[in-house]
Amino acid sequence: MNVSSIQAPSLRARLSRQFALQTMVGLSLVCGAVYLVISLTLSARQDDTLVKKRIAVQRLLKEGQEVHDIPGIKHLMSDFLAGHDDLSLVVRQENRAAVFEKDDPKRPDSMSKRLSFPVQLPTELGGAGQAELIYDVSKDESLLSRLWWTLLTASILGTFAVSATGFVLVKRGLAPLNALARRTSELDASRLDQRLDAAGQPEEVQSLLLQFNALLDRLQVAYQQMGAFNADVAHELNNPLSILIGSCEVALRRPRSAAELHDTLSSNLEELRRIATIVADMLFLSSAERGTPARRSFP
Repeated sequence: MNVSSIQAPSLRARLSRQFALQTMVGLSLVCGAVYLVISLTLSARQDDTLVKKRIAVQRLLKEGQEVHDIPGIKHLMSDFLAGHDDLSLVVRQENRAAVFEKDDPKRPDSMSKRLSFPVQLPTELGGAGQAELIYDVSKDESLLSRLWWTLLTASILGTFAVSATGFVLVKRGLAPLNALARRTSELDASRLDQRLDAAGQPEEVQSLLLQFNALLDRLQVAYQQMGAFNADVAHELNNPLSILIGSCEVALRRPRSAAELHDTLSSNLEELRRIATIVADMLFLSSAERGTPARRSFP
């Protein structure tokens, strides 16, 4: 697989996604906490209202013992419930016979909260009785429903808004890296003295620039050493090669005897051995300068 064809993940996209996820989780937790607190507050208010009304009903029935009939109790309880549209009341005798009943049978149980408690009825009605207060929580449930959708909408819109802002901030925060990439692309091998300026760069980028400039220093030294090595090789090989070329040209100017050719080849062989020795020495020095193990070889 070609490495260049692999699409590298975008750091900007990754940071933006993480920022959006963190924002969504944070807003969801805050909205959930707000919803929970308000829900518990409403529930506590409902319980407190039921307890207060229970005490009021018990006291009212206990103090109204002069009422000896069911119509009188109904009138008393109707006056008590006047102005309380969210409250219903059922009062029963010990034999479960209804003395007073104001309740909406169509109201679902999920929209009401009930509290049963004993009451004292007139002796003519059996004395002991049982009452049940029903608190209509439909308004509170409607409020919680609207609050839920409001918080959900606010969480979604807030996530999008903060994510968009975060995307811009991430893009702006990564601008030094983009500028650094452009300046790095301008570096050329013909100008080995060029360096990247770390002044004004973020602290996290400065250490990278210092290490990169140190790498450029080492590369410059290596290029200079390689140039000097090439010059030394050219200088050392120039003389023996010139001698070989001259010897061959002289030998080819006219026919030679076998003895003369033997002398010429022997001389050329000595020069070739000298060249081989020079090459071996140069290779040895090159390996030693690179810090790698080297072994001198002789022809």
